[in-house]
Amino acid sequence: MKTICFSTCFFLLWQLAFSQEERSTTVYFQTDKSELTDRYRQDLISFLDTLDKMRILQLEITGHTDNVASNSYNDSLSARRAKAVSAFFVSQGISYTLIQLSFNGEDRPAQSNQSPEGRQKNRRTDIRMWLAAIPAPIVLEDDPLPVDTMTIAEKDTCEGDTIIHMAGGNLLRTNRCSYLMSKDCISLTNLSDPQVLRQSSMTTMTRDKQPLISAGMIEIHLCEEINIEAACLIPVPTAACTDNLGMSLWTGRSDGTWEVSNQGFKIVTIAGQLFYEILLNRSLKVNLDKRVTRPSKIQLVTKGKLQLLEARLAFDCPNTVLKEKAYNRKRNKAKFESACPTSPPLLYAKVQNAQGDTLVLEYTPASNIKHRLIRGSCGRGKILKSFLGIKIREKGIYRTYILRPEDFEDGLAGK
Repeated sequence: MKTICFSTCFFLLWQLAFSQEERSTTVYFQTDKSELTDRYRQDLISFLDTLDKMRILQLEITGHTDNVASNSYNDSLSARRAKAVSAFFVSQGISYTLIQLSFNGEDRPAQSNQSPEGRQKNRRTDIRMWLAAIPAPIVLEDDPLPVDTMTIAEKDTCEGDTIIHMAGGNLLRTNRCSYLMSKDCISLTNLSDPQVLRQSSMTTMTRDKQPLISAGMIEIHLCEEINIEAACLIPVPTAACTDNLGMSLWTGRSDGTWEVSNQGFKIVTIAGQLFYEILLNRSLKVNLDKRVTRPSKIQLVTKGKLQLLEARLAFDCPNTVLKEKAYNRKRNKAKFESACPTSPPLLYAKVQNAQGDTLVLEYTPASNIKHRLIRGSCGRGKILKSFLGIKIREKGIYRTYILRPEDFEDGLAGK
């Protein structure tokens, strides 16, 4: 029996880790143009309306041209077309960290360039999107009731539980009558969304400043006057950002860090999807985490008499926010310890200049900040430079980033 259970769980974990859904579409351009027409803008809006943006794992955008003009010009034109589509998706709320851009110029025609119709089909940008697969509809295995907040009806009986869909694919399981009497007093913040986490006061650090890898975190708020017993169900994520092994339950502290909880959790299956189930009867922040065993070390340095008040390092994958202050007497250096990211790192900084002004650099790609190529971690293999036979390869994150006054040109926050 144990062998059967182990095999079943292993199969479900494997299926969840590799199960993805792919969507694709194409937009076309006028001759020698890289601007999206109103028609294709509307087509892309309709394309996005058919899916849940929270499920997007990756978006691949590839620009193309016909064979009119030179190769170099067509390469540039196809790049501009890809960037125009990327900018449109970002304007619709999709994180640029999920987008991969490429361009082929005239090298990969969809049809022959011998006719006007064929050339029109080649003036295009191809879009491929990968989504995390979610079975639908979700129904408790021991309760045939369709689970949707819009279908919960008043009941003469209070027997049995129901499931409420919350933000980010999280679920809440509780007694039907308890929910109907207190539904306006229950709210959930999905801290598993990287943008939501960055806008919150929370980090992914322990109280002793060690980095964590999260498999899902939420904040549940219950009104003080209600008495409800419920179970929160957090989806077990795909293996793209974490392997989900060795997780333990942590609770949030007022300073934005986490401490190990003495409360347990279990993994349950609902309609073939795995969830972490956590019992709750009060407001709290919970996080399924594990410590980073061999963290990379990163340093942020300010120049030009800028004093560092606060620095943050963030990734989308794994979902990470690290927060530090200056550690030295000059207040111009901060140190981070971090897991290796699989998405571009982002930096936030708050500094004070010599005039006493407080300047803020909102989250920006770390690649835009001056850094030392020679030292880094989490190598990706791409060769950036070669000097005297020494190959300098691109790294996932670099050892030292240098902030200068010009990085804060638009960041005046007040005196």
